[in-house]
Amino acid sequence: MKRQNSSPQKRQPYRLHTQIAFTFAGIGFIAIVLNAVLVGALLKGYFAEHQGNQMMMQAQALSQCCGEDAAFLLHTTPQTRTSLLEAALADSPHRYALLLDEHGNLVYASPQLAQNQLPTLLEHARSDLAHPGSSNQSWTWLNDQLITDTPLTTARDANQPHTIVGELLLGENQSLATTNWRRSLGLVMFAAGIAVVLVFFGAVIAAQRLAHPLHTMTLTAQAIAKGEYQRRVTPAGPYELHTLSLSFNHMVDTVLEQQRAERDLIANVSHELAAPLSLIRGYAEALLDGVINDNAQRLRVLRTISAEATRLGRLSGDLLDLAMLETGQSTIYLESVPIAELLTALHDRFLPYAQQNNMQIHLDLVPNLPTITTDGSRLEQVLVNLITNALRYTPPGGTVTIKATTGHREVCLMVVDTGKGIPADALSHIWERFYRVREGNQPREKIKGSVGVGLGLAVCRNIVTLLDGRIDVTSTVGEGTTFIIHLSTTTHAG
Repeated sequence: MKRQNSSPQKRQPYRLHTQIAFTFAGIGFIAIVLNAVLVGALLKGYFAEHQGNQMMMQAQALSQCCGEDAAFLLHTTPQTRTSLLEAALADSPHRYALLLDEHGNLVYASPQLAQNQLPTLLEHARSDLAHPGSSNQSWTWLNDQLITDTPLTTARDANQPHTIVGELLLGENQSLATTNWRRSLGLVMFAAGIAVVLVFFGAVIAAQRLAHPLHTMTLTAQAIAKGEYQRRVTPAGPYELHTLSLSFNHMVDTVLEQQRAERDLIANVSHELAAPLSLIRGYAEALLDGVINDNAQRLRVLRTISAEATRLGRLSGDLLDLAMLETGQSTIYLESVPIAELLTALHDRFLPYAQQNNMQIHLDLVPNLPTITTDGSRLEQVLVNLITNALRYTPPGGTVTIKATTGHREVCLMVVDTGKGIPADALSHIWERFYRVREGNQPREKIKGSVGVGLGLAVCRNIVTLLDGRIDVTSTVGEGTTFIIHLSTTTHAG
């Protein structure tokens, strides 16, 4: 029976330009809706205030239709009162009037006023009459109707020149302010709808422009993964994407350079292993076959085998040292190291080699060099590597100088040669593992003709760092190179 996979399938994530488009569109939609609501509220207030002021002016005119004695509206005949009010409201078919005497009794109500509206309006008008201190002319909303209250006053005697004798209330069943507001709100919402559509399409276009460089970068990465190593990303888009494109191209160049260096490592290690192994095997077979009978010749062969074995050991040691140093597994053994004695011993050690190759090796030490606490074997390993490189890259007739000076709480050890020098663009790379300085497509000329694998300086820098020191280099093409090791005289390595 076939077993079904019950694990849930992961949902594919949305594409970046889709997320950006919906985000921009969502923000734009919310902003437009909020602005539409705000504009609608402002329009409603504006139309209400405009219409309310008109109704207040009309009510004021009605209350003063017979001079300052507004009691005329209350005490005239019903026919006259009806004629006056209907004539005043003739231009506003939805507007109605409500007239109360000073006791709150209904004197007049417009015929178009619905009976179910009357109790609420009477309650509101009587409330104003009951609080004469607040009975100033004003307008307000009552059950979605715009109404205005106007107190009716008359002059009864000298002590009370303006006595409230009634209340005139004007209102509209279908407020013109509401009608105008709804019409304007419809236009606002229509414009908002168009704006939302424009924002959506603008968001899609902006999202595509933002996502396109990333999509191009993805396609380029896929092409490089398939072996199209010449592909690069053309910087485009905003500053961040432009910078990302440059960083991507730099990363690709760095990775390809590292791959090239590793390929060179394999080729160089193979070469370094093949030559001594061939010599060792050839001489060993000659000794086994009895081809070499002369004792002196046999001794030379054995010395050659020993030297080539030492060479193999040095190569494997460099590889092991670099691996342990880069993974933090190396240990150091502190001891007192007399700097003058160490450098003198190294000078004497390399002097025969320099003389054999028509070179000079000098020792230049300041007086009273200190004794420092460090790992003597590790420090010697670094100096041997630097001196070996200096002799290897210095042509016949050149000079290698081993120097030492003291500074503020430090001692500086220098190896100076008069070789061809290192190009400026290569100085920052010589500490990288597998890196070898080239002239064009050829390795630099060496006195012994063997090609290094580009591990020595990487090992040196890691060791000096392990000893709490610093190593620098200066070089001028055609004049030579100087390596400087800075070591503290007051602190221990750790």
